[in-house]
This record gives sequence, C-alpha cells and structure tokens, in this order.
Amino acid sequence: MSLVKDVERIGDNAKNLADLAELCPGALPDDDNTRELLSIQTTVEAGLREAFEVFSKSDSERASELIRRGREMEKRCDSLIAAVAGASYGGQTSIALALGTRYFKRIGSHTLNVLSGVVLPLHKLDLYDEDEIEQA
Repeated sequence: MSLVKDVERIGDNAKNLADLAELCPGALPDDDNTRELLSIQTTVEAGLREAFEVFSKSDSERASELIRRGREMEKRCDSLIAAVAGASYGGQTSIALALGTRYFKRIGSHTLNVLSGVVLPLHKLDLYDEDEIEQA
C-alpha cells in the first residue's frame, strides 16, 4: 500500500506543477537558477521513465543506482531553493522557481520510495533506514 500511496503522491505533485504553470504563466528569467530547475526537471522525468522499467523488471542493482542519483538530485533541489531565497526576484518568479523545485523534489523522492520496493524486503518498506538502501 505504501508504494501505491507514493504513486498517488507523484500524480498529486504533477498536478501541482500544472497548477503552478497556470498561476505563474510568465517566462522565467534566463539565468543559472532557471537552467538548474530545467536540469532538475529533466533528471526527474528521466528517473520516472527509468523507474518504471526497473520496477517492472525488479532490477535491484539498477534501482540502487537510481536511488543514489535521486539522493543527489534532492540535494540539488535544496541548494536551488536556497539560491532562489537569496536572489532578488519578484514575487511571482520566486514562487514559480521555489515551488517548481519543491514539486520536482517531491516527485523524485516519491519515485525513490517506489524504487525502494525493488531493493528492500516487503516488511521494511515503510520502516527503512537510508543506510539499508545504500547497502542493498
């Protein structure tokens, strides 16, 4: 059931991204922060595509690699939010960049939770330790 909840949350955050695009329809600035957000978007979208294949094949080695890459992506999101907070953007741009980053981070994190279903035994899915996934 926890995996189903994670898939549902991926959908919820995808809808949040669509809503954000309607709320903040203006173009984002052509700068390093926007480029980083677009790179994060590409990483998350690729991770979703790969996760489907990895999960359907129960490829635990590939799942572990995707989980490690996903943890790096989460750190990039945290760094980007800090950069946006320190920038002198207007309100709409700040909101679009910060929330967009946050929604992509959540989609990526829930994708990692789904991948944990490949590397962890069923009884540990909701109760795992980060180190257990790294060792799997």
